[in-house]
Order: sequence, then C-alpha cells, then structure tokens
Amino acid sequence: MSLPPDAPLVSQLRARDSFLRIRDVLSCVGVSRSTWLSWVKRGAAPGPVRLGPSARLVAWRSRDLEAWMDQQVQRSDRIESPCYPFTSPP
Repeated sequence: MSLPPDAPLVSQLRARDSFLRIRDVLSCVGVSRSTWLSWVKRGAAPGPVRLGPSARLVAWRSRDLEAWMDQQVQRSDRIESPCYPFTSPP
C-alpha cells in the first residue's frame, strides 16, 4: 500500500515497517525530547536501534513504537481516575 507523502505519520507507521528518527517519534508521541529519553532510559518506552557503523546514528522501529502506543491506550482504558469518572450518572 502506498500513501501520499503528506499522509499523517501514524498512517505511515501502520502502512509499513520503517525506522523513525527521534523527531518523528516525538511528533507521534507528543512529549518533549527529555521526557522521551528518560522513559527510554528507565525502560518505560522502547529503545532505539543503532544504524550503520556509527554508534551515534539511532532510530526506532515503527512496529515497536506502534506496539508501545497500543499498550499505553490499553493501560489508560483500564485506569479509573477519580477526576475523570467515565461512567454515566445514575
């Protein structure tokens, strides 16, 4: 399946397995660079893969990022917050 280059990044993720650089990851996830990298360091988010001979070139696999995002959605669906009760009033 081929998507136009201006298709949303999330659609591009689902269309094919690819590598994403940090700017693309941050665009998908919507957090700051420092927050994302601290989550990666703690193991709370997927880590990057090293590309090429340089240890400095890293990217994230789109399938890992998509799986992580799905886990976050599933986890948030199971959490009941006292501030946001998603139940209908009696």
